[in-house]
Amino acid sequence: MGVESVGNRNRQLNIEKKPTKVGFIIFTQLEQGLGGHYRSLKTHYDSFKQAGIISNDSFIINFGKAHSEVLKESENFNFIKTNITLTFISKLFIILKEKKPDIIHCYDLTSLQVIKLINIKQKWKLLYTKCGGPNLEFYFDVPTILFSKENYEDIIKKEKRKAPLYLIPNRIKDEVDTKNSPVKLDLSRNTLNILRINRISTKYLEVIRASINLTNRLNSSGIKTKLYIVGSIETPETYETIKNIKANTILLTDKEYVTNASQLINQFDIVIGTGRTAMESMQYGKPTLGFTKTQSIPIIITENNIETFLHYNFSERTIIEEINETEELSNIIDLVKNLETTNTRHFFDKYFNVKTKLQKYREIYDTIPYTVDRQKVSKGFLLLVKKLYRSI
Repeated sequence: MGVESVGNRNRQLNIEKKPTKVGFIIFTQLEQGLGGHYRSLKTHYDSFKQAGIISNDSFIINFGKAHSEVLKESENFNFIKTNITLTFISKLFIILKEKKPDIIHCYDLTSLQVIKLINIKQKWKLLYTKCGGPNLEFYFDVPTILFSKENYEDIIKKEKRKAPLYLIPNRIKDEVDTKNSPVKLDLSRNTLNILRINRISTKYLEVIRASINLTNRLNSSGIKTKLYIVGSIETPETYETIKNIKANTILLTDKEYVTNASQLINQFDIVIGTGRTAMESMQYGKPTLGFTKTQSIPIIITENNIETFLHYNFSERTIIEEINETEELSNIIDLVKNLETTNTRHFFDKYFNVKTKLQKYREIYDTIPYTVDRQKVSKGFLLLVKKLYRSI
């Protein structure tokens, strides 16, 4: 009789292992829930189910002011509306007790704080994904996935941890619809059409101004250019400010444009992207511009600077030293002359395709430890309550 090697036996066990039952939790502070982290959760949820990494009875719980428009059609979706008495927390607890997940995977800090409160007497395994954003004052010592190196290095610098950290920026599904989109826009082929996707809020006012500034400078250089800004209105004052800048700028804020705005990308010549939008633009192979902290116009994302943009999650916090803005504008003008030969798809394949990290996620779910981090529950409680009350 042959002797079965340990490696062969382990491989067999891995094949026969049942998919993990995961409860995904996410908080909605604003009414529409259209931000990048909702889309990242949806990508992961759908991809993991399709690959058999998580079980078919895995589920999503979305709590907050209103359900996320991105997630509401997902299989096994649950919504809990927050209230001033905070009794929604008991509803969340009841659902989790009934569904009995192997792991609870939180996609924002608020959901993690709530789960940690109700997990004090439970022994659920927790996993937290920090979907970019600024560095935090403190971090919970739970297994954590990070999208940006900026956050990853900050945690290592600040915290002595027992729980594992994972840097995995891959969060875009490799499914590009090049023929159909929700809305067919009437774009002139004699015009350079630039797309910018962001919520219309004070948070993005400076990057919107930088986009408008570039558009105006291209027109002044003899390149007929229009900027299309697609996004839901969060702060009416910002909308009024942008609306008054009528030259060469078009605002698209209706639901038909906003809900699946990334599906409009293929109709445009150039995309100005932050966060997930930059990655989705590269999925289509589009020339992509990004923002830096010090420049008044966005710049081209290239082989020479993509690692820096990636470090900052393609945010407006990106710092690139010694940029000559005149030269950058000249580079963009040269790019416009060579649009047909420019392709950024290789960046997507290298950094953002979720398919390349499915095995890594399988390993994380299979090996995630149970962690106890009670000392910071009280520290985060006041911040949690303030955020929840703002969402009611």
